[in-house]
Amino acid sequence: MPCRKKKRGSKGAGGRAKAELDEEAIAILKALASLKEPAGCSKIAEIAGLPARKVTGKLRGLLNRGLVSRPSRGVYVITDEGRKAVS
Repeated sequence: MPCRKKKRGSKGAGGRAKAELDEEAIAILKALASLKEPAGCSKIAEIAGLPARKVTGKLRGLLNRGLVSRPSRGVYVITDEGRKAVS
């Protein structure tokens, strides 16, 4: 019998537990929380102490989960949901 994908719950971005975030995602969210203005991947990576390529990939997932937003191309900010996740 072929493998089936597990169905995800219908909680949405706000209902996901903090425990589901790995250390890298938490570092990225904390870096964004420390900034007063939108920042690009390189700046976020520098503050989080992670490689820029890793940050780029993780930001996509955080964006899909509603924990960060992209006010304009190439820059990101933390959302209220993202702040809650790391508080």
